[in-house]
Amino acid sequence: MKKNYLLIISTIFIFIPNLVFADTNEKIISEEIKYFRTTTNYSNNDIFLLNSVLSNSYTEEISEEEYLNSDYSLKTSVSGSVENTYKKLVTSIIQNGSKYKYKVQLIWKSLPSKRSYDIIGIGHYSNVKVSGKPTFQLVYGSNSTSNATIKKTSTGTTATFKLPTGSFNNLTATLYFDVEKNTNSNILTQKAFGDYSHATSTISESNANKHTINTSGIKLDTSIINNYDEINTAVATWTGNW
Repeated sequence: MKKNYLLIISTIFIFIPNLVFADTNEKIISEEIKYFRTTTNYSNNDIFLLNSVLSNSYTEEISEEEYLNSDYSLKTSVSGSVENTYKKLVTSIIQNGSKYKYKVQLIWKSLPSKRSYDIIGIGHYSNVKVSGKPTFQLVYGSNSTSNATIKKTSTGTTATFKLPTGSFNNLTATLYFDVEKNTNSNILTQKAFGDYSHATSTISESNANKHTINTSGIKLDTSIINNYDEINTAVATWTGNW
């Protein structure tokens, strides 16, 4: 009996350290956060906005205080409806030893009524390139999905995905990838240009994929530019010697 008791203690001693020290050495070395309010005017009387076709949308950058104190609002009248939604864009450069990761997150504080194919992405300098496979994740309510169309270029990566239907708060879309040097020279500055394009009207996935990305952010084809809102990029900047 005594031997069995000692064996159990020994087993616990072996496995607990693995659980405690399973964390990585990743650390955020640069980050920029921006906040936005989108005001959409719908030109019909459909309070649920499900069949709205004609609309115009305006997105503006706001302060953190305005974001924290904001609430979703929907006002209807005889002439139509006005909806205010809020979102936060976070871009990070993450270091793990001599390795670097670029990450962008878009957090919806309140989801818009119009939901179609949105785009999230990170632009970067051509002196780095994606190492391995980019990761996308969408978390909403108690659900999550990785379904997205990933597009990689020499100056950035995007994920095109469908905003889910239903009632829930705090949806978060995340895209990240490791980068490696694409030059034999020392890199003294790294910048990650996080961006997000929200579809303010219904669009197909194939049309939503008509875009590129670079250090100016997501660049939409002229045929779809009116289907999306426009926000400023959140730029994470690192200086050093790599």
